[in-house]
Amino acid sequence: MLKNIIYLLAVQGGNYIFPLITLPYLVRVLEPTGYGIYGYSFALIQYFILLVDYGFNYSAPKAISLNRYNNDNISSIFWNIVAIKIIIASIGFIVLYFIFMVNFINYPSSIVFLAYLTVLGNIAYPVWLFQGLEKMAGIAISMLISRIISVFLTFLLVKDVNDLAMAVLIQSSITITAGVISIFFLISLRKINWIMPSFTKMKELIIDGWHYFISSAAISLYTTSATIILGIFTGPATVGYFIAADKIRLALQGIIGPVTQAVFPRVSYIIKDNPENGITIAKKVFKWQFTIMFFLSALLYFLSPYIIHILYGETYHMSLDILKILAFTPAVVTVSNYIAILVMIPSDMKKEFMRIITTSGVVGLICITILTYLYSATGTAVGIISTEIIIMVRFYLVVKRNKKINSFQLL
Repeated sequence: MLKNIIYLLAVQGGNYIFPLITLPYLVRVLEPTGYGIYGYSFALIQYFILLVDYGFNYSAPKAISLNRYNNDNISSIFWNIVAIKIIIASIGFIVLYFIFMVNFINYPSSIVFLAYLTVLGNIAYPVWLFQGLEKMAGIAISMLISRIISVFLTFLLVKDVNDLAMAVLIQSSITITAGVISIFFLISLRKINWIMPSFTKMKELIIDGWHYFISSAAISLYTTSATIILGIFTGPATVGYFIAADKIRLALQGIIGPVTQAVFPRVSYIIKDNPENGITIAKKVFKWQFTIMFFLSALLYFLSPYIIHILYGETYHMSLDILKILAFTPAVVTVSNYIAILVMIPSDMKKEFMRIITTSGVVGLICITILTYLYSATGTAVGIISTEIIIMVRFYLVVKRNKKINSFQLL
């Protein structure tokens, strides 16, 4: 399990650390307006990635883990999920086309369509399969190679704001490249045989992932939508300042997901037969994770003036207050992830989980909209961390009231 945590950290870390290598360069050469368009385009595409991901990032690893010794079942899960993703991505492309046909968005369509390649990469890069099999080495190596290539291409081909399209194309191609490389590792596993997707199996997988999808959609109401809302009330430059700060916060927060995802299949497997042992394992991981994340969040807050100056320069001084407000969000999310993903979901509390996420997401969206309208990017940041705190508290209260989980303690 430790190896898989390390490999998932490598994958997720690559998703945030490598962009930080090119980030200081991109924010300077693209300037706030160009970088705002760059960031807004990928924020918009996150909606389509959300749809293509559905709830498979959590439901698929769990299903594969439970069928780890049955290659036919694994193959059936794999091909049916790929088929579902292709169908959703195709519909999404048509929807995006019509959005620009009616001039609903005042951002360059060519840039947004280039960003849509990220959706195709999502299909080609089956992290969920390797995660469920607990064979993360291949997928981590694939992403590492792809990220290194993207860094070199960014410095080589992106020179000023006129190269905005090239910058977006390079970023969009990362998961596609990683997906192509991962095919070789997929073949070496000898776990996947061709099985024709069926409507019955696809329906079963869609139902199984429904709760995860709804929770992800609700989360996007106050995360992805925050950037979109800010773009509606302000211009690309303000969006650029916000995204520049939020990228740093997300880089730190990116450490949380891999640990949770790596532990999740094992906890789900154990908690089914022995709830107390499963929660004990989850709690041990959480203690270390929270201690580290709280310390790093504190560092981020106190060192934020130096971080902004070193990474972005004086041009992005407006990002400083935004970063300070968001600094402790990773610590809050660490608590929420532990309670929700490692305790509630394996303990069959999906309905409670979905109810909290959905209602909090709607409330968060309303708060972010109002605060953004009143206080611009600063209000957006306040809305995000306030929503995360509300979710954390609600998760804690609902689990403490559940008499079936007697062994649960936060620390």
